[in-house]
This record gives sequence, C-alpha cells and structure tokens, in this order.
Amino acid sequence: MTHHARLNWVMFITIVGVMVFLYFKPQPQETLKYSIFNEPAASVHSVRIVRRQYEIALERSGDQWRMIKPVEAAVDERKAQAIFEILNARSELRILATDLGRFGLLQPNVQLFIDDQSVNFGSFAPVKHQQYVQAKQHVYLISPRYGLLLPRNATELINPIVFPPGEIPRKFVLPQFEIEMQDGQWHITSAKQNEPIDHETMVQWVELWQSLPAAELTIGGHVEADSIDKSLIVIELQDGRVIDFDVLKNESSIILLRTDNGIGYQFPVETGRQLLDPHIIQKKLLTSH
Repeated sequence: MTHHARLNWVMFITIVGVMVFLYFKPQPQETLKYSIFNEPAASVHSVRIVRRQYEIALERSGDQWRMIKPVEAAVDERKAQAIFEILNARSELRILATDLGRFGLLQPNVQLFIDDQSVNFGSFAPVKHQQYVQAKQHVYLISPRYGLLLPRNATELINPIVFPPGEIPRKFVLPQFEIEMQDGQWHITSAKQNEPIDHETMVQWVELWQSLPAAELTIGGHVEADSIDKSLIVIELQDGRVIDFDVLKNESSIILLRTDNGIGYQFPVETGRQLLDPHIIQKKLLTSH
C-alpha cells in the first residue's frame, strides 16, 4: 500500500469514527423537553417486546424479572434493566401522529409495551441521527440507542447460567454417581467408580453449576439432531422441584438441554466435561498445588 493510499485509509477510518460518535452521542438533557414515558422503573410490572410476529414477555417476580414468553426462564438482570433506560428518554420534537408512513410507523420495526404504556419504533432521521418513535397520539425523535438496547430474540435476554439465583441445587443424579446435600455438607450417596471426590472439589463443582455462563443458548430441541451421544442428568432443587437435563454431545460442544422449558446451554467440550465430572476439577486442583 502506497503512502497516499495509507493516508486516504486513515482519513476514511477517522471520518467513519466521527460519524459513529455523532450518531450515538446523547443530546444535552436541557435541550430535550418532552418525556416519552411517565412511569419510574421501580413501579413497572410487565414488559413486552414485539417484532412482527415474534414476542418476548417479562414479568416482575419480587425484585427479579422472569421471562414468560416465548419460554419461562430467568433473565439477565443487567440486560433487563437496560430496557428501562427508555423511561428516561426525552425529545426535542413532539408532533401529532397524523402521517405515520412518513416516519416508518405504519408498520413499526419493533413495539415496546411497558405496563399499559407503549412506544412504536420507526425509521431514522439521518440529519438528526435519531429515531422516530410513536407514543400515544404523538411522534418523537429520540436517540437510536434505546432501540438498540432491546433484544432481538429471547436468548439475548435469558440468564446464561444454568442455575441462576433462586434455583439452588440440593441433589445431583448423574450416570456415574449421585451427590446430595446432607446436614450442610455435600456427600456422595452413590457411585459406580472407585475414585473418591474430596469435599473441596464437590463444593467447587456445585459452584460451577451456579456461576458458569453458557457460551451459547438455544431454544427448542433442534440441537438434538447434531448430537452423537446423549445421557440424562436429574437435579433436585432446595424448593423441591426436580429438573431433568438431556446431555447432548458432539465433536465441538456439550449441550445441557433443560427439558422443562427447552433451553439448551451450550459449552465448549472441555468446560462441559467439568460440569459432568467433578474428578476433572479434582485433578486440576491437585496439579495446581
């Protein structure tokens, strides 16, 4: 590449960077006088996100949010809270919603319902670097970041940890052994192999189930078609619920398919093997000491 070509390339990258910065740069709040919503996040009880025929629905349960559609699942609280940033959105423009086609709002790209209020997302205003939205009888212009914070599918919002807060295991039944909490300690209650598992390893192994995020999530049983091996894990929670997992293995990954809601938690093979066999963790601990 010649010096002149490199210089043109640097100038191009700089211009693109400036354009991206200006596009997402928030406007000073003092110039934005029109509110879109009039409800604080703490009082919200339900949320729906609709893209054409695809819908994601959330409900508040105590101080946590849960997905109720298209599947029932715990959600990533950080991502759920990001949705509510639009409650603070303000606009310098407010006009009557009379010519919706002009603003791309006849068939909105996405609709957001927060309790009994709603907002439709339309096209972009290139000069203003903002997006048209409709709330009730008015059209507003707001930063495009609010629309980008809305998940495009349910897996973006589901908590990627197999057992999030509120789901506490008390018993694991795997093909080779059973581990159960008794008197505040984890104990092996049944085993098909002679190699023992020390208490420190069992504690770390259970914590892994409660803290390790999946590399990818899937919904539905289509992942079974790619599996070359299958087994079953049964886990009992402290609240008495019993959850079955189909363990699906292929050459590149291990998937824990939760049968009660159809969510598949996909892990790289090496990581997935640690969830299935605490002996692997024990060997790593021994070699590190």
